[in-house]
Amino acid sequence: MLCGSAGQTNNERRLNREPLPNAGGLVIYAGVLAALVLATLLRPIIIEGVLAEVLTILLGGSILVLVGFIDDQFGLPPWVRLLTQILSALC
Repeated sequence: MLCGSAGQTNNERRLNREPLPNAGGLVIYAGVLAALVLATLLRPIIIEGVLAEVLTILLGGSILVLVGFIDDQFGLPPWVRLLTQILSALC
């Protein structure tokens, strides 16, 4: 775990009494990317047929992970998160 990556309880939206790690979404997304790279290396023919769709999903996922991480670190208003999710879904 990174130093200082646990969330503090000074945010009024947090329900936790103890600090929790903030970068959990980054780790999950890195696992998805690693699985995709491994699948591409093992069976490149299967991935080539859907490359545009996979890249589109990765773009939307990257936006969501980035905004989620920024929200964990600095605290964004809920409407920013909602707008990001809507725009990512339309992507």
